[in-house]
Amino acid sequence: MTDSTGDTILANVTAWRYNPDRPLVHTHIPKCAGTSMQTALALALRATPVLGWDLQSFGTFDDWPSVAPEWRARVVGQGLALPSRPVLVAGEFTPATTMAAYPDGQHVTLLREPRSRLVSLWDFLRTKPPEDNVLFGSYGTSRAPHAQRGLAHFLAADLELEIVDNQYVRMLLWGHPLVRDGRPIDERDDEELLDAAVDVLLGYAHLDVLENPAWPARFEAWLGRPFAIGRANETRPSPAERRADLRAELTPAALELMARWTRLDRELWEHVLQIAMPEADPREVADTAFEATVDRHAALLDGG
Repeated sequence: MTDSTGDTILANVTAWRYNPDRPLVHTHIPKCAGTSMQTALALALRATPVLGWDLQSFGTFDDWPSVAPEWRARVVGQGLALPSRPVLVAGEFTPATTMAAYPDGQHVTLLREPRSRLVSLWDFLRTKPPEDNVLFGSYGTSRAPHAQRGLAHFLAADLELEIVDNQYVRMLLWGHPLVRDGRPIDERDDEELLDAAVDVLLGYAHLDVLENPAWPARFEAWLGRPFAIGRANETRPSPAERRADLRAELTPAALELMARWTRLDRELWEHVLQIAMPEADPREVADTAFEATVDRHAALLDGG
């Protein structure tokens, strides 16, 4: 990834503006303020968003008859047909799906400091009500115990690869021959995949990082209309039987796995950070964000 590539992304982001005659597509990456974004965008555009998933979220899972029909119908490839000319698309769809469906779509996304995303994802999954997992059939019920058994166990579970192993790169490059379901990304392919992920971002109309205090104002300026972001789909306080000392969960094994699973996403996040906040120190921003996430989720795990 070169400075010229970053300059190109910055030129795209600052030059393009929202065009209401073209679909707006928000790439919703789990635990990157996606639900808050879809709510705020729906209000700003006065539109009902297209929601759902594509098959990337489910990896090698194929027991679709076990999934409740109303949920299966929200998955591209299992019942969901994307509409031809929506105003707003805001589901957990990969660019491979949405760029094919909407070649003139205006894609936007937010990246979050990747370790913070992993902690939030683990905490969110461990507090989901059992009935929610049942709706997703054997996909939900087979995965729930991994989150409930601790952070290191969750990060080591092969079943969770699609949501823990460098998910930014996995979502951006779904369909790439070097990104395979059910298998971790090979470190020998890191440089090629990072370059390919940046190439996908070149097609985005607006990018930012959640840690940028100015991102809502920047996005509102790009959108050209009032945009008020709230907080939605936040992790619930842990039930008493699932409470734990989060800082104790950050064992050497967990931290080592976290570094492995975020190595590519960290570079991609830093790249966008340096475009959005050129004066910021990436390490300082990352460590501050991670500490804040740990503090907040530690309070939730304690029932606060």
